Amino acid sequence: MRDAPTTLLPELLHVTSSCTDDDDTPAMRVARRDVDEVERDGEDDVVVEYSVDEGVESIGFGWFQIALLILCGATQLADATELLVLSLLNNPVQCAFGVSKGQAAWLASAVFAGMLCGAYVTGHVSDQHGRRVGFGMTTLLVASFGLLSAGAPTFELLVLARFFVGMGVGGANAALALFAEYLPNSMRGRGLIFFFFFFSVGGVLEAGLAYLVMPDWRALLFITALPSVILVLMYPFVPESPRFLVVQGRIDEAERCLAKAARCNGAKLPVGRLSRTRLEPKRFGAQSITEITSEVQRLLKKGVLRQLSLRLWALFFFMAILYYALVQLTVSLSIPPASKGHECEQVPSEAYWHVVVMTSGELPGLIAASILLDLVGRRWTIALLSLLTAFFSLLLIFDDSAGNGGGE
Repeated sequence: MRDAPTTLLPELLHVTSSCTDDDDTPAMRVARRDVDEVERDGEDDVVVEYSVDEGVESIGFGWFQIALLILCGATQLADATELLVLSLLNNPVQCAFGVSKGQAAWLASAVFAGMLCGAYVTGHVSDQHGRRVGFGMTTLLVASFGLLSAGAPTFELLVLARFFVGMGVGGANAALALFAEYLPNSMRGRGLIFFFFFFSVGGVLEAGLAYLVMPDWRALLFITALPSVILVLMYPFVPESPRFLVVQGRIDEAERCLAKAARCNGAKLPVGRLSRTRLEPKRFGAQSITEITSEVQRLLKKGVLRQLSLRLWALFFFMAILYYALVQLTVSLSIPPASKGHECEQVPSEAYWHVVVMTSGELPGLIAASILLDLVGRRWTIALLSLLTAFFSLLLIFDDSAGNGGGE
């Protein structure tokens, strides 16, 4: 990776801006010149071409991916704050609107129902209109309805607003896909771990923020939405995926994207022109990403793709149950027995520090995962860390302090 440029921020903002713009800025002129430089005269009937995968490999990992990691990873930070706030709202919402604990649970249910819908809708939009559009749609949903949540005058409108927040959170994988499609193979696993590092940081920040702001839950919701508002303002600097552009036949725009990234990293594209047809086949077949992911039915066709999809869905399903159960349990165990059944009792400040400790534990876990990836591979990394999680979760059964804090 080349040394950081002296004007790093302005250069990165120019280089990571949308590749589909037709403006005449200096960055665009340089990008067009770089594309022209890779053209070479050959025999009349021979055209040298390279695939989008070869183009990404030639770019390597550098300042472009770091800037893109910050932009896309920030969506994880924003989503983490919106999800972690769920465990902190039950008591103040019960007090503010006079609802029961069962009714207050609809807040979390609405968010997760929105995530279910948002994941499908955003996946379709990202495949048909681009990862960049999916990125913008999800951040706009979280930002706008996150702010509306803070001012909701009734419990029903609060639940409705949180549903649309959940739709935005559920579509966060558009940013993940965009970042992953700019990563060379050698950095794919570690780069995605760096991506999810932002989620852990967001959880720690939200718990610390709750410690400072609560019991003013409206202020907490307002501040929680601000990271997504910033991301909406950063949308003009989000590039499009060159793989998506090639699948759509927009080769010139894909070349400009790759040329911008190469310039930022101090690298050169392969000799020739970007191929209009050469997309590297994936392990599950030779179909394009758009063809195999635009509809859920395609994932359930007979063959290795269905087996892989079902296994990954099951794995993520149980991981999500465990993660959010532990977050909710952390707050629940921190409420003294005397406050059980008293809806207007505020959560003690110590509960927020417990959430800080729990979410901080994700950071060394991510570091361990990045090391284990090179040592034992992806499958064994998941297996080993899952066993550790199960072991320490079982220890909660024998935790006397938890029993005293959360017992009836």
